Amino acid sequence: MRFLTWSLLLPTVVAKIHAERDYTSPPLAYPVRFINGGKSLLVGESTTEEVVLTRVDLADGHRTPWKRIKTEARNGLGIAVTPDLKYYAYAVQRYSSDLYVVDNLR
Repeated sequence: MRFLTWSLLLPTVVAKIHAERDYTSPPLAYPVRFINGGKSLLVGESTTEEVVLTRVDLADGHRTPWKRIKTEARNGLGIAVTPDLKYYAYAVQRYSSDLYVVDNLR
């Protein structure tokens, strides 16, 4: 039943989030989890410098900022949050490499 509720509510909630804000370059908004017994949705929005986690009340659409996580990840984070919002964890992928220039290699 929760999957059915999630799949029906998600497009409406995300559309409402984007309709309420005037973006020149809209961040990528994505659901993180239902909270408050399914009455609210925790939504992540990625910008170029951070991910903003916001609580969205599903009854009236009221938004309350919860956390701001500074990161260079532009495609969102893998976030896990406990239902009571007491603990959270996230993973960020970083790719680093070294480039060496070699002359006269035989």
